[in-house]
Amino acid sequence: MKTLPQRLALSLLAALSLSAAPALRAEPYKPLVLEDVVEGPAPTIYLGGLSAAVESLSPHASRMPPRFDNKAERDLAAKDARSLSDALDKPTRAANAPTELLQLAGHWNTLAWRMGYEAAGARAFEQLRRALRGEPDNARLQYLLGSFYTEFEGGSSHALPYLERAHDAGVIEASFTLGMLYIQLRDAKTARHYLEHFAVKTGTKDPNFLKLLNQLRYGDGGWTLTHPRQDLPASALVKLD
Repeated sequence: MKTLPQRLALSLLAALSLSAAPALRAEPYKPLVLEDVVEGPAPTIYLGGLSAAVESLSPHASRMPPRFDNKAERDLAAKDARSLSDALDKPTRAANAPTELLQLAGHWNTLAWRMGYEAAGARAFEQLRRALRGEPDNARLQYLLGSFYTEFEGGSSHALPYLERAHDAGVIEASFTLGMLYIQLRDAKTARHYLEHFAVKTGTKDPNFLKLLNQLRYGDGGWTLTHPRQDLPASALVKLD
């Protein structure tokens, strides 16, 4: 198992909860109304409803571990994550599934996987990679796919090209994710480069982030990582036509 500097461990865990925007308390989770997204036997998919569902769950499950005010809210979100993932599975398998649907469904499934629904991980990879095939210059897709790869054992080498392209296109979250990834890869100099870029662009004053950045600048470079990661599912590796 890989590890981060003992001095860095607490700072890293705190920094992982950062986003590109100033840290704000997430709004209470808004429960999913499945019929606002999926309706009928065909079924009909309402992209506006799916986008709203993603926006509701993202503040709570955009990173590990998911963050909720209480267990009841978390349990409801986990149930919603599973039910919508299952409802989207068949329509997204269609050969003519629109890229926007694949991107939103893939994003939802990254959240559902973090909520504990293991099947959603393979679905997310398949949907995001197919969406990127349709829109290869979509920087947000590059970021979503690259950042999801980082959460799996063996995913770092797959993540780098996606994240670097997203970073070059101006997706500021990619700078943060690349910085954290290069910490895991034991490259403090490159990690510092990306995290300093993130700090300049966002103006973050978060003390845990700044402590981490200073430790990268002046620390002794000892390395440890605190959490195991799952192996990549097959859908993350299969070659797409």
